[in-house]
Amino acid sequence: MIERVTHRWRRETAEQEAAVAAGTMPREEAYALTFFPPAFVAAVDAALEAYEREVASLRPPTDEAVWAAVERVVVALTRVRPRTAGPTRGGGSPGTPGPRAGRPAW
Repeated sequence: MIERVTHRWRRETAEQEAAVAAGTMPREEAYALTFFPPAFVAAVDAALEAYEREVASLRPPTDEAVWAAVERVVVALTRVRPRTAGPTRGGGSPGTPGPRAGRPAW
């Protein structure tokens, strides 16, 4: 099975917290501490868990039922970020991209 992205985010956050505490990484370089706040990761995990349970329960797993489940998880994941995430890469408030020297604001 594929590793859930939230597991990687938690691992990266823990590694970077340890590096900052050990003095081997400057806090401003610890991107995971900013981009993967616990509330955001928990909300993404909840959406993915609900999707996995739903798909596993489909008897039989018809195309229509699977696509409906996919649509629900995409909508759930889309709703997560503006409510729980911290500042965006480009600056500005959560969910609001800001300008950044020709780079995408995501």
